[in-house]
Amino acid sequence: MKTLSIAGVTETTASSNIHKTGNHPLGKDDFLKILVAQLQNQDPTKPMEDTQFISQMAQFSSLEQMQNVSKTNSLQQAMMSIGNDVKADISNGSNGQELVFGRVVGVQPKGDDIYLTLDSGRQIKDSEVNTLMGPEGMLQEARNLVGKNIYLKNPNGPGHGKEVQVINEKTNTDEKGRTQIELQTSDGQAIGMKDIWNVAADTGKL
Repeated sequence: MKTLSIAGVTETTASSNIHKTGNHPLGKDDFLKILVAQLQNQDPTKPMEDTQFISQMAQFSSLEQMQNVSKTNSLQQAMMSIGNDVKADISNGSNGQELVFGRVVGVQPKGDDIYLTLDSGRQIKDSEVNTLMGPEGMLQEARNLVGKNIYLKNPNGPGHGKEVQVINEKTNTDEKGRTQIELQTSDGQAIGMKDIWNVAADTGKL
């Protein structure tokens, strides 16, 4: 199951996994391999009956159709996020967890995954998004950061950079009439939400 918080509302979508082996879904390709292996290793004196073969092929066809429908539904849901702000929590291995904020401007399927293109140019998996925000969602996120310590993104590579405290937030309107959020930090910087790596555990004053 996948749970997605949308502007204070929680939506749960059903998983498309029909069968599982261990912790991995048994997909149509796995099903076909099993069927081929059965045919190759069947007893020549007791071949698979037509009805049994037809039944297994029907199951394969049904599984394929259900997975295709699930993929189409996931793509449609991702397309509906275009134009909305999102918040994602991304694991970066030894570099820790990264918060990513941005507005979705495009959707691109890649293999079994669906990627969202943000206004910063960055692409993230739709499965990494934990909040799809309403019109005031990003502003509320910014206000919640006031008084907290945050890590900035490292300008020289992966991982976080320096720790600063957010002391104020304000909004500006750019040349295209879009609202831009600006955070003022304890070291005199004015940063955007995209410059944040994560919220520091210690939120006391620096």
